[in-house]
Amino acid sequence: FETLRDDQLKLAEAELKTMKKEVAKLEVSYKEEQTLRKKYYNIIEDMKGKIRVYARCRPMARRRRCFD
Repeated sequence: FETLRDDQLKLAEAELKTMKKEVAKLEVSYKEEQTLRKKYYNIIEDMKGKIRVYARCRPMARRRRCFD
C-alpha cells in the first residue's frame, strides 16, 4: 500500500511540473496576443480616421487675482 501511494505521489508531482510549464507558456502567448490585438486595433482605428485627443488641464494658479 505504501509503494502504491509513493508511486501516485511521484506521478502527481511530475504531472504538476508539466502543467506549471504549460501554464507559463500559455501566459507568455496570451500577453503576446494582447499586445498584437491592441496594435491591430489602433491601426484599424487610424485607418477609419478616428481622431485621438490628448488633453492636459492647466494647473491652478497659486495666487488669486482680486477684481475691484
